[in-house]
Formats: sequence, structure tokens, C-alpha cells
Amino acid sequence: MGRPDLLEADIGIGEKVIMIKEEKPLVAYLKRGNVYNINNHKILALGGALSIDKAYQQLNNTWWKNEYWSEAEKKALFKLLDKGNHFDYVLAHTGPIRVNEILNPFSRIGFPRAFIPHE
Repeated sequence: MGRPDLLEADIGIGEKVIMIKEEKPLVAYLKRGNVYNINNHKILALGGALSIDKAYQQLNNTWWKNEYWSEAEKKALFKLLDKGNHFDYVLAHTGPIRVNEILNPFSRIGFPRAFIPHE
């Protein structure tokens, strides 16, 4: 997790979260590599991405050294996946722009990259 200044909390969804705002509406980060149960849905959180523009960012303000997966986190994730777990949803960082454009042709005209229309 990239924000060491934020506190963890147990809000009753299976694993701890990183609290952003405790009053309603609650805002929290799901921790990468963890599995959450939200409204009876099993959700795997895969946040974290490598900043490719660090030269233009400020350390510990707009990017953090631990924002990308550590080797220990990667090993734990693959161990979790090797157990044959099933997930209703997988939440991940946005993919590379070329992949997003293939999956979502609307991305070039202003639609969110994560939005994939259902047919």
C-alpha cells in the first residue's frame, strides 16, 4: 500500500481496509492481494501499479516506493490463486492503454477506461 500515513481498520468485510474517511459515506482502500466479502460477493483486490512517470512526481506525495507489489505480496497472491479460489469480482488497477483500447473502443472518446459495455 502506497500510503503509510493512513490507518487500517476492520469494518467487517473479511480483511482490514485502509481508512480514508470514517464518517458516512465511508471511504476506504481495499488492500491489494486480499479477499473481501461484500454483499455476499467474494472480491479479490489487486491494486498497485508501477508509476512510469516518477521523474515528474514527488516522492511520498504523488508516488510511493511501496506502491507496486513487493515480491512477498506476489508470492502470497500466487499461493492464494494456486488454491483454486473462485472470485465473483476482481478489482484491479487499469490496464495498459493498448489493452484498454482493444477491450473498450469507447476509451478514445472520453468514456472511462474501466467501463466495458455489456451486449
